[in-house]
Amino acid sequence: MLQTEGELREPRVSARRHRAHRPDIFRMVLRRLYFDWLIPVSLLVGLFLRTREWLFDKSMWLDELMVTYSIAHRSFAGLLTPLNFNQAGPIGWLWAEHASIRLFGMNDLALRFPEWAASIIALVMFPVVARQLTGRSAAPAATVIFATSPELIYYAAETKQYAFDVTSVLLALLVTAWLARDRPTPGRAVLWGLICAALVWCSQPAIAVCAVCGLVLAVRWLRDWRALLTVILAGAILGTSIALDWTVMLRRQSADGTLQNFWREAGGYPPLHQAIPADLHWLGTALASTQLFFSISWPLLAAGLMACGLVVVALGRRRFRPLLLALPMAAAVALAVTDHYPLDRRLALYLYPIAVMLLAAPLALADRQPETTTRWQRPAVVTAAAAALIAVTASGVALGLSKADHPDQGVTGRQAVAFAGQHHQRGDLVLAQTGLPSVLTMNFYGPHYHVRAKGLFYLARPRYNGTCADPFSQHPRVTRVWLIFAEFSVGQPRDRNQMYLSRMAVYGKPVLSYNGQDGAAAVLFDLRRPGRHKPLPRHPLTSQDCIGIWPPWKGPVSTPLS
Repeated sequence: MLQTEGELREPRVSARRHRAHRPDIFRMVLRRLYFDWLIPVSLLVGLFLRTREWLFDKSMWLDELMVTYSIAHRSFAGLLTPLNFNQAGPIGWLWAEHASIRLFGMNDLALRFPEWAASIIALVMFPVVARQLTGRSAAPAATVIFATSPELIYYAAETKQYAFDVTSVLLALLVTAWLARDRPTPGRAVLWGLICAALVWCSQPAIAVCAVCGLVLAVRWLRDWRALLTVILAGAILGTSIALDWTVMLRRQSADGTLQNFWREAGGYPPLHQAIPADLHWLGTALASTQLFFSISWPLLAAGLMACGLVVVALGRRRFRPLLLALPMAAAVALAVTDHYPLDRRLALYLYPIAVMLLAAPLALADRQPETTTRWQRPAVVTAAAAALIAVTASGVALGLSKADHPDQGVTGRQAVAFAGQHHQRGDLVLAQTGLPSVLTMNFYGPHYHVRAKGLFYLARPRYNGTCADPFSQHPRVTRVWLIFAEFSVGQPRDRNQMYLSRMAVYGKPVLSYNGQDGAAAVLFDLRRPGRHKPLPRHPLTSQDCIGIWPPWKGPVSTPLS
Protein backbone atom coordinates (compact mmCIF):
# COMPACT_ATOMS: atom_id res chain seq x y z
CA MET A 1 0.00 0.00 0.00
CA LEU A 2 1.38 3.42 -1.03
CA GLN A 3 1.91 6.13 1.66
CA THR A 4 0.67 9.66 1.14
CA GLU A 5 2.99 12.67 1.20
CA GLY A 6 1.70 13.72 4.64
CA GLU A 7 2.43 10.29 6.05
CA LEU A 8 5.93 10.41 4.63
CA ARG A 9 6.51 13.80 6.29
CA GLU A 10 5.12 12.82 9.71
CA PRO A 11 8.32 11.15 11.10
CA ARG A 12 10.21 14.40 10.53
CA VAL A 13 7.53 16.35 12.37
CA SER A 14 7.69 13.90 15.29
CA ALA A 15 11.46 14.25 15.43
CA ARG A 16 11.19 18.03 15.59
CA ARG A 17 8.61 17.74 18.37
CA HIS A 18 10.91 15.39 20.26
CA ARG A 19 13.78 17.84 19.98
CA ALA A 20 11.51 20.65 21.13
CA HIS A 21 10.72 18.73 24.33
CA ARG A 22 14.39 18.27 25.22
CA PRO A 23 14.85 21.76 26.72
CA ASP A 24 11.75 21.17 28.86
CA ILE A 25 13.23 17.95 30.21
CA PHE A 26 16.56 19.66 30.88
CA ARG A 27 14.80 22.53 32.64
CA MET A 28 12.77 20.10 34.72
CA VAL A 29 15.93 18.26 35.84
CA LEU A 30 17.56 21.55 36.84
CA ARG A 31 14.48 22.56 38.82
CA ARG A 32 14.45 19.22 40.62
CA LEU A 33 18.13 19.57 41.49
CA TYR A 34 17.67 23.13 42.70
CA PHE A 35 14.48 22.77 44.69
CA ASP A 36 14.67 19.16 45.90
CA TRP A 37 18.37 18.43 46.29
CA LEU A 38 20.32 21.64 46.85
CA ILE A 39 19.09 22.24 50.41
CA PRO A 40 19.71 18.66 51.70
CA VAL A 41 23.17 18.57 50.09
CA SER A 42 24.01 22.00 51.53
CA LEU A 43 22.94 20.90 55.00
CA LEU A 44 25.13 17.80 54.79
CA VAL A 45 28.10 19.87 53.60
CA GLY A 46 27.54 22.42 56.36
CA LEU A 47 27.30 19.66 58.96
CA PHE A 48 30.56 18.15 57.73
CA LEU A 49 32.42 21.48 57.68
CA ARG A 50 31.31 22.47 61.18
CA THR A 51 32.05 19.04 62.63
CA ARG A 52 35.44 18.98 60.90
CA GLU A 53 36.30 22.36 62.40
CA TRP A 54 35.20 21.24 65.88
CA LEU A 55 37.03 17.90 65.81
CA PHE A 56 40.20 19.57 64.50
CA ASP A 57 40.59 20.67 68.11
CA LYS A 58 42.67 23.79 67.55
CA SER A 59 44.43 25.54 70.40
CA MET A 60 42.48 28.18 72.29
CA TRP A 61 43.56 31.79 71.96
CA LEU A 62 43.56 34.61 74.50
CA ASP A 63 39.86 35.60 74.39
CA GLU A 64 38.79 31.99 74.82
CA LEU A 65 41.25 31.40 77.65
CA MET A 66 40.13 34.50 79.54
CA VAL A 67 36.46 33.55 79.55
CA THR A 68 37.33 29.87 80.16
CA TYR A 69 39.12 30.83 83.38
CA SER A 70 35.84 32.06 84.89
CA ILE A 71 33.82 29.15 83.49
CA ALA A 72 36.24 26.60 84.93
CA HIS A 73 36.81 28.19 88.36
CA ARG A 74 33.26 29.15 89.28
CA SER A 75 29.95 27.50 90.09
CA PHE A 76 26.68 28.17 88.28
CA ALA A 77 25.83 30.86 90.85
CA GLY A 78 29.33 32.32 90.65
CA LEU A 79 28.89 32.98 86.93
CA LEU A 80 26.18 35.52 87.78
CA THR A 81 28.87 37.89 89.09
CA PRO A 82 31.21 39.88 86.78
CA LEU A 83 33.76 37.67 85.06
CA ASN A 84 37.52 37.94 85.37
CA PHE A 85 39.63 39.88 82.84
CA ASN A 86 36.72 42.20 81.90
CA GLN A 87 34.93 39.44 80.01
CA ALA A 88 31.16 39.32 79.55
CA GLY A 89 28.62 36.90 78.18
CA PRO A 90 24.95 35.93 78.48
CA ILE A 91 24.25 33.70 81.44
CA GLY A 92 22.53 31.02 79.36
CA TRP A 93 25.67 30.55 77.31
CA LEU A 94 27.92 30.58 80.39
CA TRP A 95 25.78 27.93 82.08
CA ALA A 96 25.82 25.80 78.93
CA GLU A 97 29.63 25.97 78.92
CA HIS A 98 29.85 25.09 82.62
CA ALA A 99 27.43 22.17 82.19
CA SER A 100 29.45 20.88 79.24
CA ILE A 101 32.73 20.70 81.14
CA ARG A 102 30.97 19.05 84.07
CA LEU A 103 29.58 16.38 81.75
CA PHE A 104 32.55 15.82 79.44
CA GLY A 105 35.55 17.04 81.42
CA MET A 106 37.88 20.02 81.13
CA ASN A 107 39.08 19.96 77.52
CA ASP A 108 38.82 21.95 74.32
CA LEU A 109 36.15 19.77 72.69
CA ALA A 110 33.88 19.97 75.74
CA LEU A 111 34.24 23.76 75.93
CA ARG A 112 33.37 24.11 72.25
CA PHE A 113 30.55 21.56 72.23
CA PRO A 114 27.77 24.11 72.99
CA GLU A 115 28.89 26.30 70.07
CA TRP A 116 29.03 23.32 67.73
CA ALA A 117 25.55 22.18 68.80
CA ALA A 118 24.15 25.71 68.42
CA SER A 119 25.67 26.02 64.94
CA ILE A 120 24.02 22.75 63.85
CA ILE A 121 20.64 23.90 65.17
CA ALA A 122 21.03 27.18 63.26
CA LEU A 123 22.00 25.27 60.12
CA VAL A 124 18.82 23.16 60.28
CA MET A 125 16.58 26.15 61.03
CA PHE A 126 17.94 28.46 58.36
CA PRO A 127 16.24 27.01 55.22
CA VAL A 128 12.90 26.97 57.07
CA VAL A 129 13.26 30.62 58.09
CA ALA A 130 14.54 31.62 54.64
CA ARG A 131 11.56 30.03 52.91
CA GLN A 132 9.15 31.70 55.33
CA LEU A 133 10.62 35.19 54.90
CA THR A 134 11.95 35.27 51.33
CA GLY A 135 10.27 32.58 49.25
CA ARG A 136 10.68 29.18 47.70
CA SER A 137 13.11 30.17 44.96
CA ALA A 138 15.46 32.13 47.25
CA ALA A 139 15.79 29.55 50.04
CA PRO A 140 18.10 27.01 48.28
CA ALA A 141 20.65 29.63 47.18
CA ALA A 142 20.59 31.27 50.60
CA THR A 143 21.12 27.89 52.28
CA VAL A 144 24.24 27.23 50.19
CA ILE A 145 25.75 30.56 51.29
CA PHE A 146 24.80 30.04 54.94
CA ALA A 147 26.05 26.44 55.08
CA THR A 148 29.48 27.31 53.65
CA SER A 149 30.03 30.60 55.49
CA PRO A 150 33.65 30.63 56.73
CA GLU A 151 32.71 32.82 59.71
CA LEU A 152 29.92 30.52 60.89
CA ILE A 153 32.22 27.51 60.44
CA TYR A 154 34.96 29.20 62.45
CA TYR A 155 32.72 30.28 65.33
CA ALA A 156 31.14 26.81 65.48
CA ALA A 157 34.43 25.78 67.14
CA GLU A 158 35.32 28.71 69.38
CA THR A 159 34.51 29.23 73.05
CA LYS A 160 32.60 32.45 72.47
CA GLN A 161 28.89 33.22 72.38
CA TYR A 162 28.54 34.23 68.73
CA ALA A 163 27.10 30.91 67.53
CA PHE A 164 24.44 31.31 70.21
CA ASP A 165 23.66 34.80 68.85
CA VAL A 166 22.99 33.44 65.35
CA THR A 167 20.84 30.56 66.61
CA SER A 168 18.82 32.80 68.94
CA VAL A 169 18.06 35.32 66.19
CA LEU A 170 16.95 32.59 63.77
CA LEU A 171 14.69 31.03 66.38
CA ALA A 172 13.16 34.42 67.20
CA LEU A 173 12.44 35.07 63.52
CA LEU A 174 11.00 31.57 63.08
CA VAL A 175 8.49 31.75 65.95
CA THR A 176 7.54 35.31 65.01
CA ALA A 177 6.80 34.31 61.40
CA TRP A 178 4.77 31.39 62.75
CA LEU A 179 2.72 33.67 65.03
CA ALA A 180 2.24 36.35 62.36
CA ARG A 181 1.04 33.93 59.69
CA ASP A 182 -2.28 33.04 61.38
CA ARG A 183 -4.43 34.77 63.97
CA PRO A 184 -2.67 34.19 67.33
CA THR A 185 -4.43 32.28 70.08
CA PRO A 186 -3.53 32.93 73.74
CA GLY A 187 -1.67 29.63 73.94
CA ARG A 188 0.46 30.36 70.86
CA ALA A 189 1.15 33.91 72.03
CA VAL A 190 2.28 32.72 75.47
CA LEU A 191 4.53 30.12 73.81
CA TRP A 192 6.10 32.88 71.69
CA GLY A 193 6.63 34.98 74.81
CA LEU A 194 8.24 32.13 76.72
CA ILE A 195 10.60 31.25 73.86
CA CYS A 196 11.72 34.85 73.39
CA ALA A 197 11.98 35.29 77.16
CA ALA A 198 14.43 32.37 77.24
CA LEU A 199 16.41 33.65 74.25
CA VAL A 200 17.28 36.97 75.91
CA TRP A 201 19.24 35.00 78.54
CA CYS A 202 21.20 33.16 75.86
CA SER A 203 22.16 36.07 73.61
CA GLN A 204 22.52 39.80 74.21
CA PRO A 205 21.64 40.95 70.66
CA ALA A 206 18.59 38.66 70.82
CA ILE A 207 17.10 41.19 73.25
CA ALA A 208 16.85 43.80 70.49
CA VAL A 209 15.74 41.28 67.87
CA CYS A 210 12.98 39.87 70.10
CA ALA A 211 11.80 43.39 70.90
CA VAL A 212 11.66 44.15 67.17
CA CYS A 213 9.73 40.92 66.57
CA GLY A 214 7.20 41.97 69.22
CA LEU A 215 6.80 45.33 67.48
CA VAL A 216 6.22 43.58 64.14
CA LEU A 217 3.52 41.39 65.68
CA ALA A 218 1.82 44.45 67.19
CA VAL A 219 1.78 46.17 63.78
CA ARG A 220 0.60 42.97 62.10
CA TRP A 221 -2.46 42.59 64.35
CA LEU A 222 -3.11 46.26 65.04
CA ARG A 223 -6.63 46.18 63.55
CA ASP A 224 -7.68 43.03 65.43
CA TRP A 225 -7.98 44.08 69.07
CA ARG A 226 -8.37 40.54 70.42
CA ALA A 227 -5.26 39.33 68.61
CA LEU A 228 -3.48 42.51 69.72
CA LEU A 229 -4.30 41.75 73.37
CA THR A 230 -2.71 38.30 73.05
CA VAL A 231 0.38 39.90 71.52
CA ILE A 232 0.53 42.40 74.40
CA LEU A 233 0.31 39.48 76.85
CA ALA A 234 3.24 37.79 75.12
CA GLY A 235 5.13 41.09 75.11
CA ALA A 236 4.61 41.41 78.87
CA ILE A 237 6.28 38.02 79.36
CA LEU A 238 9.19 39.14 77.18
CA GLY A 239 9.46 42.50 78.95
CA THR A 240 9.53 40.85 82.37
CA SER A 241 12.37 38.58 81.26
CA ILE A 242 14.37 41.51 79.87
CA ALA A 243 13.88 43.49 83.09
CA LEU A 244 15.03 40.53 85.16
CA ASP A 245 18.05 40.01 82.91
CA TRP A 246 18.92 43.71 83.28
CA THR A 247 18.72 43.46 87.06
CA VAL A 248 20.79 40.28 87.33
CA MET A 249 23.40 40.67 84.58
CA LEU A 250 23.20 43.56 82.15
CA ARG A 251 23.26 46.46 84.62
CA ARG A 252 26.67 45.50 85.99
CA GLN A 253 28.05 44.78 82.52
CA SER A 254 26.89 48.14 81.17
CA ALA A 255 28.49 49.93 84.14
CA ASP A 256 31.91 48.56 83.14
CA GLY A 257 33.34 51.00 80.60
CA THR A 258 36.33 48.83 79.68
CA LEU A 259 34.53 46.85 76.96
CA GLN A 260 32.82 49.97 75.64
CA ASN A 261 36.16 51.78 75.32
CA PHE A 262 37.69 48.75 73.62
CA TRP A 263 34.98 48.51 70.98
CA ARG A 264 34.95 52.27 70.42
CA GLU A 265 38.64 52.15 69.62
CA ALA A 266 37.96 49.14 67.36
CA GLY A 267 35.30 51.10 65.44
CA GLY A 268 32.19 49.43 66.83
CA TYR A 269 30.80 52.77 68.08
CA PRO A 270 30.86 56.17 66.38
CA PRO A 271 33.53 58.58 67.64
CA LEU A 272 32.58 60.85 70.51
CA HIS A 273 31.77 64.53 70.01
CA GLN A 274 31.59 64.31 66.22
CA ALA A 275 29.28 66.00 63.75
CA ILE A 276 26.67 64.22 61.64
CA PRO A 277 28.98 63.86 58.57
CA ALA A 278 31.55 62.07 60.76
CA ASP A 279 28.84 59.74 62.07
CA LEU A 280 27.70 58.98 58.53
CA HIS A 281 31.29 58.25 57.54
CA TRP A 282 31.58 55.89 60.53
CA LEU A 283 28.35 54.14 59.50
CA GLY A 284 29.56 53.58 55.96
CA THR A 285 32.90 52.28 57.19
CA ALA A 286 31.27 49.99 59.77
CA LEU A 287 28.85 48.49 57.24
CA ALA A 288 31.60 47.95 54.67
CA SER A 289 33.95 46.32 57.20
CA THR A 290 31.12 44.11 58.47
CA GLN A 291 30.34 42.96 54.93
CA LEU A 292 33.99 42.13 54.35
CA PHE A 293 34.06 40.23 57.64
CA PHE A 294 31.08 38.24 56.36
CA SER A 295 33.22 37.37 53.26
CA ILE A 296 30.86 39.38 51.05
CA SER A 297 32.69 40.91 48.10
CA TRP A 298 31.79 44.12 46.26
CA PRO A 299 30.14 45.96 49.21
CA LEU A 300 28.25 48.47 47.05
CA LEU A 301 26.88 45.75 44.77
CA ALA A 302 25.93 43.69 47.83
CA ALA A 303 24.13 46.67 49.39
CA GLY A 304 22.19 47.24 46.17
CA LEU A 305 21.30 43.55 45.96
CA MET A 306 20.00 43.56 49.55
CA ALA A 307 17.93 46.67 48.82
CA CYS A 308 16.42 44.94 45.78
CA GLY A 309 15.76 41.88 47.90
CA LEU A 310 13.88 43.96 50.46
CA VAL A 311 11.74 45.44 47.67
CA VAL A 312 10.94 41.99 46.27
CA VAL A 313 9.93 40.74 49.72
CA ALA A 314 7.80 43.86 50.26
CA LEU A 315 5.91 43.13 47.03
CA GLY A 316 4.76 39.79 48.44
CA ARG A 317 1.42 39.06 49.99
CA ARG A 318 2.66 38.89 53.60
CA ARG A 319 3.43 42.47 54.57
CA PHE A 320 5.13 41.59 57.86
CA ARG A 321 8.07 39.83 56.18
CA PRO A 322 10.00 42.96 55.06
CA LEU A 323 9.67 44.36 58.59
CA LEU A 324 11.25 41.23 60.06
CA LEU A 325 14.20 41.63 57.70
CA ALA A 326 14.66 45.40 57.81
CA LEU A 327 13.98 46.34 61.44
CA PRO A 328 16.71 44.16 63.02
CA MET A 329 19.25 45.88 60.74
CA ALA A 330 17.90 49.29 61.74
CA ALA A 331 17.94 48.31 65.42
CA ALA A 332 21.61 47.23 65.13
CA VAL A 333 22.55 50.66 63.78
CA ALA A 334 20.50 52.42 66.45
CA LEU A 335 22.14 50.40 69.24
CA ALA A 336 25.60 51.27 67.96
CA VAL A 337 24.82 54.97 67.54
CA THR A 338 23.47 55.13 71.10
CA ASP A 339 26.50 53.22 72.49
CA HIS A 340 24.50 50.19 73.62
CA TYR A 341 25.90 47.40 71.41
CA PRO A 342 28.76 47.58 68.89
CA LEU A 343 28.33 47.18 65.15
CA ASP A 344 31.62 45.57 64.29
CA ARG A 345 32.82 42.23 62.93
CA ARG A 346 32.07 39.23 65.14
CA LEU A 347 29.66 41.13 67.39
CA ALA A 348 27.52 41.74 64.29
CA LEU A 349 27.52 38.05 63.31
CA TYR A 350 23.89 37.73 64.44
CA LEU A 351 22.94 39.87 61.41
CA TYR A 352 24.54 37.43 58.97
CA PRO A 353 21.43 35.21 58.42
CA ILE A 354 19.33 38.29 57.65
CA ALA A 355 22.00 39.63 55.26
CA VAL A 356 22.12 36.30 53.41
CA MET A 357 18.33 36.18 53.09
CA LEU A 358 18.25 39.71 51.68
CA LEU A 359 21.03 38.89 49.21
CA ALA A 360 19.11 35.89 47.88
CA ALA A 361 15.64 37.49 48.08
CA PRO A 362 15.66 38.89 44.48
CA LEU A 363 15.51 35.28 43.27
CA ALA A 364 12.03 35.08 44.82
CA LEU A 365 10.80 37.12 41.87
CA ALA A 366 10.58 33.78 40.07
CA ASP A 367 7.79 32.78 42.47
CA ARG A 368 5.48 35.58 41.34
CA GLN A 369 2.62 35.04 38.93
CA PRO A 370 3.59 35.31 35.23
CA GLU A 371 1.06 38.05 34.49
CA THR A 372 2.74 40.46 36.90
CA THR A 373 5.71 40.91 34.57
CA THR A 374 6.24 40.56 30.86
CA ARG A 375 7.43 37.31 29.40
CA TRP A 376 11.09 38.30 29.12
CA GLN A 377 11.55 40.76 31.98
CA ARG A 378 11.22 38.33 34.87
CA PRO A 379 13.81 35.77 33.61
CA ALA A 380 16.20 38.61 32.80
CA VAL A 381 15.89 40.17 36.27
CA VAL A 382 16.24 36.80 38.02
CA THR A 383 19.30 35.95 35.90
CA ALA A 384 20.91 39.30 36.69
CA ALA A 385 20.18 38.85 40.40
CA ALA A 386 21.68 35.35 40.33
CA ALA A 387 24.82 36.66 38.61
CA ALA A 388 25.19 39.45 41.19
CA LEU A 389 24.64 36.96 44.02
CA ILE A 390 27.39 34.73 42.67
CA ALA A 391 29.73 37.71 42.31
CA VAL A 392 29.36 38.87 45.91
CA THR A 393 29.33 35.44 47.62
CA ALA A 394 31.51 33.14 45.48
CA SER A 395 34.74 33.95 47.33
CA GLY A 396 33.12 33.27 50.71
CA VAL A 397 31.64 29.96 49.54
CA ALA A 398 35.01 28.88 48.14
CA LEU A 399 36.78 29.84 51.36
CA GLY A 400 34.25 27.92 53.42
CA LEU A 401 34.60 24.80 51.27
CA SER A 402 38.39 25.00 51.55
CA LYS A 403 38.06 24.43 55.31
CA ALA A 404 37.34 20.79 54.58
CA ASP A 405 41.07 20.34 53.88
CA HIS A 406 42.48 23.30 55.82
CA PRO A 407 40.61 24.03 59.07
CA ASP A 408 41.52 27.18 60.98
CA GLN A 409 44.69 26.64 62.98
CA GLY A 410 44.92 30.02 64.67
CA VAL A 411 47.42 30.09 67.52
CA THR A 412 49.54 27.12 68.59
CA GLY A 413 50.08 27.71 72.30
CA ARG A 414 48.86 24.22 73.18
CA GLN A 415 51.39 22.66 70.82
CA ALA A 416 54.18 24.58 72.56
CA VAL A 417 53.08 23.27 75.97
CA ALA A 418 52.69 19.75 74.55
CA PHE A 419 56.24 19.91 73.15
CA ALA A 420 57.58 20.90 76.56
CA GLY A 421 55.59 18.11 78.20
CA GLN A 422 56.93 15.55 75.74
CA HIS A 423 60.59 16.44 76.42
CA HIS A 424 60.28 17.52 80.04
CA GLN A 425 62.51 15.84 82.62
CA ARG A 426 62.31 15.82 86.37
CA GLY A 427 64.05 18.86 87.82
CA ASP A 428 63.49 21.09 84.77
CA LEU A 429 62.57 24.70 85.50
CA VAL A 430 59.56 25.68 83.39
CA LEU A 431 58.97 29.42 82.98
CA ALA A 432 56.09 31.13 81.16
CA GLN A 433 56.54 34.49 79.51
CA THR A 434 54.96 37.31 81.47
CA GLY A 435 51.64 38.28 79.90
CA LEU A 436 48.13 36.89 79.85
CA PRO A 437 48.48 34.75 76.68
CA SER A 438 51.39 32.67 77.95
CA VAL A 439 50.22 32.55 81.56
CA LEU A 440 46.68 31.44 80.76
CA THR A 441 47.91 28.96 78.15
CA MET A 442 50.15 27.32 80.74
CA ASN A 443 47.41 27.50 83.36
CA PHE A 444 44.93 25.65 81.13
CA TYR A 445 47.09 23.23 79.14
CA GLY A 446 49.85 22.58 81.68
CA PRO A 447 47.88 20.00 83.73
CA HIS A 448 46.91 18.15 80.53
CA TYR A 449 50.57 17.59 79.63
CA HIS A 450 51.91 17.27 83.20
CA VAL A 451 53.87 20.51 83.00
CA ARG A 452 53.65 23.19 85.67
CA ALA A 453 55.11 26.67 85.35
CA LYS A 454 57.36 27.44 88.32
CA GLY A 455 57.74 31.10 87.51
CA LEU A 456 57.33 33.92 84.99
CA PHE A 457 60.24 35.38 83.05
CA TYR A 458 60.40 38.99 81.97
CA LEU A 459 62.83 41.62 80.77
CA ALA A 460 64.39 43.29 83.82
CA ARG A 461 66.44 46.47 84.15
CA PRO A 462 70.21 46.21 84.74
CA ARG A 463 71.69 47.11 88.13
CA TYR A 464 73.26 50.52 88.74
CA ASN A 465 76.68 49.25 87.62
CA GLY A 466 75.21 48.08 84.33
CA THR A 467 75.35 44.34 85.10
CA CYS A 468 72.47 41.88 85.30
CA ALA A 469 71.53 40.01 88.47
CA ASP A 470 71.64 36.22 88.18
CA PRO A 471 68.00 35.23 87.58
CA PHE A 472 68.69 31.62 88.66
CA SER A 473 70.23 32.39 92.04
CA GLN A 474 67.06 31.03 93.68
CA HIS A 475 67.40 27.79 91.70
CA PRO A 476 71.07 26.76 92.18
CA ARG A 477 70.55 23.11 91.19
CA VAL A 478 68.67 23.77 87.96
CA THR A 479 70.49 22.74 84.80
CA ARG A 480 67.64 22.84 82.25
CA VAL A 481 65.26 25.77 81.75
CA TRP A 482 62.17 25.88 79.53
CA LEU A 483 60.89 29.21 78.18
CA ILE A 484 57.24 28.97 77.07
CA PHE A 485 55.79 31.61 74.74
CA ALA A 486 52.17 31.85 73.58
CA GLU A 487 50.65 34.29 71.09
CA PHE A 488 51.78 37.91 70.94
CA SER A 489 50.14 40.34 73.34
CA VAL A 490 48.88 43.69 72.11
CA GLY A 491 51.80 46.09 71.66
CA GLN A 492 54.55 43.50 71.81
CA PRO A 493 57.21 43.71 69.07
CA ARG A 494 57.31 40.91 66.52
CA ASP A 495 60.88 40.05 67.53
CA ARG A 496 59.79 39.48 71.13
CA ASN A 497 61.05 35.89 71.22
CA GLN A 498 64.43 36.85 69.79
CA MET A 499 64.83 39.53 72.45
CA TYR A 500 64.37 36.98 75.23
CA LEU A 501 66.41 34.24 73.58
CA SER A 502 69.38 36.53 72.94
CA ARG A 503 69.51 37.50 76.60
CA MET A 504 68.95 33.93 77.79
CA ALA A 505 71.86 32.75 75.63
CA VAL A 506 74.23 34.35 78.14
CA TYR A 507 73.26 31.72 80.72
CA GLY A 508 72.85 28.63 78.58
CA LYS A 509 72.65 27.11 75.14
CA PRO A 510 69.34 26.28 73.40
CA VAL A 511 69.18 22.53 72.75
CA LEU A 512 65.50 21.95 71.83
CA SER A 513 62.89 24.27 70.40
CA TYR A 514 59.40 24.40 68.95
CA ASN A 515 58.28 27.41 66.90
CA GLY A 516 54.60 27.71 66.07
CA GLN A 517 52.29 30.36 64.69
CA ASP A 518 51.84 33.91 65.98
CA GLY A 519 54.86 33.75 68.30
CA ALA A 520 54.06 30.49 70.13
CA ALA A 521 57.29 28.69 71.06
CA ALA A 522 58.93 26.39 73.60
CA VAL A 523 62.72 26.55 73.98
CA LEU A 524 64.90 24.40 76.25
CA PHE A 525 68.18 25.89 77.51
CA ASP A 526 71.02 23.84 78.99
CA LEU A 527 72.68 25.94 81.70
CA ARG A 528 75.69 23.62 81.74
CA ARG A 529 76.72 25.06 78.39
CA PRO A 530 76.67 28.82 78.88
CA GLY A 531 77.09 31.26 76.06
CA ARG A 532 79.68 33.98 75.72
CA HIS A 533 79.47 36.69 78.39
CA LYS A 534 79.52 39.97 76.49
CA PRO A 535 77.42 43.12 76.59
CA LEU A 536 74.18 42.62 74.67
CA PRO A 537 72.96 45.27 72.23
CA ARG A 538 70.08 47.35 73.51
CA HIS A 539 66.77 46.94 71.75
CA PRO A 540 65.46 50.24 70.32
CA LEU A 541 62.06 49.78 72.03
CA THR A 542 63.21 48.95 75.54
CA SER A 543 66.02 49.57 77.98
CA GLN A 544 65.37 46.33 79.87
CA ASP A 545 68.28 44.12 78.90
CA CYS A 546 68.25 41.42 81.61
CA ILE A 547 66.23 38.31 82.34
CA GLY A 548 64.16 38.40 85.53
CA ILE A 549 61.96 35.75 87.18
CA TRP A 550 58.76 36.30 89.10
CA PRO A 551 56.99 33.71 91.29
CA PRO A 552 54.33 31.51 89.68
CA TRP A 553 51.01 33.10 88.78
CA LYS A 554 48.39 32.45 91.49
CA GLY A 555 45.32 34.07 89.96
CA PRO A 556 43.89 37.27 88.48
CA VAL A 557 44.95 39.42 91.44
CA SER A 558 48.42 37.98 92.00
CA THR A 559 51.63 38.73 90.06
CA PRO A 560 51.23 41.61 87.57
CA LEU A 561 51.09 40.45 83.97
CA SER A 562 51.74 43.58 81.97
